[in-house]
Order: sequence, then structure tokens, then C-alpha cells
Amino acid sequence: RVVHDLSALLHGESVNNTTEFEEAPVVECGHIFEAMLYRIWSLRQAWPRKRILISKMDVKSAFRQLALDVRGPLLGYRYNDLVVVDLRLQFGWRSSPGWWSLAGG
Repeated sequence: RVVHDLSALLHGESVNNTTEFEEAPVVECGHIFEAMLYRIWSLRQAWPRKRILISKMDVKSAFRQLALDVRGPLLGYRYNDLVVVDLRLQFGWRSSPGWWSLAGG
């Protein structure tokens, strides 16, 4: 997993310091828990004597699945004589969880 330390200070500033955090979507996961409990309850009503099994899944490289709008602020860094602009959400950016929650929740 690639992790950028976007809180590292460079010339007194960091990407996370200068990100307008209030503009990112709010992470909301309570509705998923409620839906899961309702599903378990429904299954129990339908099959009162059966075992109910639950599984979980992980989305590989979840943040990397979402592209950034090139018309908006971009995340980049300098590597030797190159400037690398990343067009995907990054693990370590303070707004990534909100954008992932909006798309994946």
C-alpha cells in the first residue's frame, strides 16, 4: 500500500493543512450497520432455527479506485527533476475517507 505523508510540512505548509476539509463529504457509516442489523433480524424471522453467517469484504486499494477531477485541486509531488501529479485519491489525504464514503457507501 502506498502511503503519502500528506501532513508532512514543506516550507511550513502541508497538503492536509491547506485542504479545505469542510468541503469534503462527511463520512457516514451508521446506515450500513442499521441495514445489516435489519437484514439479520429479517433472516431470523424467516428461518428461526438456522445458523446465520456473516462475511466481510475488503476493497483492494479502495481510494485508488476513485479518480480526481482534473479541473479541481490535484495532489502531486516532486521526484528528482519530475513533477508527479496523482489523479486518484490517496491514502493519507484527509479528504479521501469522505469521498470514498460517498462513492462506496
